[in-house]
Amino acid sequence: MLTARPGAFIDAALTAPHAFQADQWHQSSMTFTHHMPGVVRIQPDNPTVSRCVVLSAGIHGDETAPIELIDGLLADILSGALIPTVPLLLIIGHAEAIKAHTRFIEDNLNRLFGGWNQEKNEEHHLANQLQQAVSDFFAAQPRQCSVGTWIYTALFATLSTICLA
Repeated sequence: MLTARPGAFIDAALTAPHAFQADQWHQSSMTFTHHMPGVVRIQPDNPTVSRCVVLSAGIHGDETAPIELIDGLLADILSGALIPTVPLLLIIGHAEAIKAHTRFIEDNLNRLFGGWNQEKNEEHHLANQLQQAVSDFFAAQPRQCSVGTWIYTALFATLSTICLA
């Protein structure tokens, strides 16, 4: 089970996939599902808003500030300092690129989110896994909802918001 310790989600995201163990628990009127490294679903027992939100960072491994923001958000939720009223899917995307302090390993993961990829390398496999996690998240919601935000750093101030309809 993840803890509210700052950095715990980053550590878990960087866990080698073969060493990762999926986990699910209930805490503070929310169900947490940690089903793959870098992906946590938070489902409030009684959502009060008809939206659900995906927050993703670390798609490029050299963009670390957004990774820390998502880690801090999850730490605040786990500690009870923040109680979401909407279902959330939190993603820290590309562990291998993060560990290598590089944008990507072989292919730019950000360019692979347009549908199913032939799995010619790890980035293609990861893109398929992340797309499936997002699809499963939205499919599990009791009503139509879809808001996705990819948080990244750049040389200029930016926040990219993608609405998934």
